[in-house]
Amino acid sequence: MIIGSPSPAFIEADEALDFLHLALQDHHNRYSIADAMEQIGFIFRGADNVVRYKIVTDLTELNYAGVVPFLIDVLENDPIPLIRHEAAFGIGALGRTRHARPLARAILSDESAMVRHEVAVALAEIGGLSELPALETAANNGDQAVALSAKFAIQSILLYAQQGRRAVNE
Repeated sequence: MIIGSPSPAFIEADEALDFLHLALQDHHNRYSIADAMEQIGFIFRGADNVVRYKIVTDLTELNYAGVVPFLIDVLENDPIPLIRHEAAFGIGALGRTRHARPLARAILSDESAMVRHEVAVALAEIGGLSELPALETAANNGDQAVALSAKFAIQSILLYAQQGRRAVNE
């Protein structure tokens, strides 16, 4: 059991995320969103797995679509599957159809079934007809949970197209 105070890096990440939250709420432009994201990126690159996980989950909770490019970079480059999984979740929650291409690449290339599953769920939220070939490949190859998630995403995208609308995150 680990008992004690949070690590200095964990606290530093929390403060950087608070700074971003302030920048998002600032109507007088005293705080810069770009500066906050730069600070978060700097902390993220030097952080341990726990702090990187915190940053990704907290960025998603901010409900600010401007963090999606950061989350895409995490999905494409982080070595830890759980962190990539959380990045995919954030992209699905915050992204738009224009952000679906990196997800389509990830469902075909990520070595982790857990990540590919979450990518399929994210594509169900934001994907369009152009992502169907990648989802069909995932639905017919590989892990059973990934295949099920890919089939769900395909059906969701087709339903939205049939109804002439897009998912909530268009």
